[in-house]
Amino acid sequence: AELVYCMADMQVRPIVLNKKIERIPTSPFNPKTLPFESLSAAEAECLTQEALDEMTSNLQKALSDKTSIADKLNVLAFVERLCQSPALSDALVNSELSMMLVRMMRRSKSVPLRGRVAHVIG
Repeated sequence: AELVYCMADMQVRPIVLNKKIERIPTSPFNPKTLPFESLSAAEAECLTQEALDEMTSNLQKALSDKTSIADKLNVLAFVERLCQSPALSDALVNSELSMMLVRMMRRSKSVPLRGRVAHVIG
């Protein structure tokens, strides 16, 4: 008896963090402690370009050096929720916020903060 196989049987596919089989839990955040209005991804997608720029600048202010690490982690958990939308993810990556996150990851000595920033950046 001969075995029948195709080339797809010879490919190795990773199963860790595979979106088809594993659901990655979103980080919890407290919308009451955010220094700005908390929007869902669907609401933020409907914003005008000016309102989106204002939201990005509010995110940058909330992630400034003067903010505590706990507040930064809360804001980053909010940004994670926004980045689940492809349109918002593109808008945030193409803004100055992405460079600020890279600088934050380089400068921060807090392991949880660096890990959350890395998760947001992808």
